[in-house]
Amino acid sequence: MLFERARTVHTFGMLETIDVAFLDAHHRVIRVSSVPPRRIVCALRARRVLEMPAGTDLRCGDRLTPAIEGPAAQ
Repeated sequence: MLFERARTVHTFGMLETIDVAFLDAHHRVIRVSSVPPRRIVCALRARRVLEMPAGTDLRCGDRLTPAIEGPAAQ
């Protein structure tokens, strides 16, 4: 799940560990964290946060291509 304009994620209420990638304004990964339940993580330079299942293979410096959604995709 991608959160726009986010720098912080919490895992309160979750039962499993998740991977979190923090993205800059150019969709580059600036930090990747494996976050267990009941934790808070943040990256002050981040502009977006991507939550993924644990074990996802993303590394700092990777660049993600944004998908086109909404009316522009039609």
